[in-house]
Amino acid sequence: GRSLSEPQYWQEAAALLAPESPGDFNQAMMELGAVVCLPGKPVCHLCPVFNLCASRGPLEKTERQARRKATLHYALIRKNGSIRLRQRAKEHSLMPGMWELPEIEAVESAAAPLLRLRHSITTTDYTVFVHASAKVGKGRWVPLGSVSRLPLTGLTNKIIRSLRNA
Repeated sequence: GRSLSEPQYWQEAAALLAPESPGDFNQAMMELGAVVCLPGKPVCHLCPVFNLCASRGPLEKTERQARRKATLHYALIRKNGSIRLRQRAKEHSLMPGMWELPEIEAVESAAAPLLRLRHSITTTDYTVFVHASAKVGKGRWVPLGSVSRLPLTGLTNKIIRSLRNA
């Protein structure tokens, strides 16, 4: 195939997308992946873009990288129906500007954790412990009822849901 420059790629993409509903293209790609481009057993004869496809048929299986294991500890600091959250730095490489519970060292809490859960991100499986704490550090108090208005990390959302259901 021919090689395109980045501006040319954007032009090609713009030609494929309907400006009034650009999400339709993404939805169509996900549908192709779910129904036609099945891992190991693609149904190429049903594919509407077979002539454009670079793969055409099952791909060789690649060796999967071993998943890393890690442990995280967070503090749950409560006061008058609010919890203490901190904002990730704007310069942070992962989820900049999002809000989360304060991370703590494991040794900071000798008491049993309030919550233990598992969380996976890309190639790492985390065991997460949430500990009750009274030690207030950087951050701000957020009423539990309005916490969903902030852009929370996925893990923080998961922790708050788990605590509400406990």
